[in-house]
Amino acid sequence: MANCHWRHKNVTDEELARHPVPSVLVGIITPAKKFARRELLRAVYRVTAHPNVTVRFVVGLPENEDDAIRVALEQKAYGDMIQLDMKENMDDGKTFRYFEYLSKHEPYDYVMKADDDAFVHSHNLVRALRPLPRQRLYYGLLCGPPTVLQWMSGMGYVMSWDSVLWLVNFNPPDKTGIEDIKISNWLGQGPQREHTVSEQCLYYQQPNSPVPGRTHGYIDETIVVHGMKNDVDWKEALRFFFGALPKGGKKGPSLPDRSWSDHAGVVTGMY
Repeated sequence: MANCHWRHKNVTDEELARHPVPSVLVGIITPAKKFARRELLRAVYRVTAHPNVTVRFVVGLPENEDDAIRVALEQKAYGDMIQLDMKENMDDGKTFRYFEYLSKHEPYDYVMKADDDAFVHSHNLVRALRPLPRQRLYYGLLCGPPTVLQWMSGMGYVMSWDSVLWLVNFNPPDKTGIEDIKISNWLGQGPQREHTVSEQCLYYQQPNSPVPGRTHGYIDETIVVHGMKNDVDWKEALRFFFGALPKGGKKGPSLPDRSWSDHAGVVTGMY
């Protein structure tokens, strides 16, 4: 990984110890109907999550009575869902409503919005956030050409708590549109992008992804891997990072080496 340089690569444990461990809430944006995906993610984060990281599933209204019953039972069993009183959507205000919901509840140092096909390595996330500012932070992987106000990739980005409160108070009238770009533009209308921090190596598409964009082999310091579409993708990732899965089962693509792929480069679009 000779071409990969991340911001906290040379930060020592002694330096980190000067900063308190932050509290982080990770909100996974997912449709109410994706029951199997939530079960998988619960199993993953139950055994891998950092003790200072809280994981919640952010869902809209179920589409039918059967789903409504299952969601109610699921919430009663696990209590880890944020249920928004709105129709399921991707680009009609769901992310804003998530932040709005949080603003009325217990504060965290940082809040993350994540996709349900992304794996968040929460221990690495906490380590990366620990020495960063606790106010006016906008953190993730910047996307878009330099000629525009760049935005953080929707796979998973972080805002400090004060930015959540600022955004909700700002309350833009038009919340329709590509939400990750919208959030970025709204924050840019105030001081909340003062500390904009982008990781260029530690957020990437999973190594076997057919989607063009930034991808490379798994590395130990990973914060977010995106494009985890099936059980094989999750199996390979978890085996790499935690080495706890039994061998065998369904055969998937071979585990990539730890290097940039030929098409890794400057990110110019969303993913």
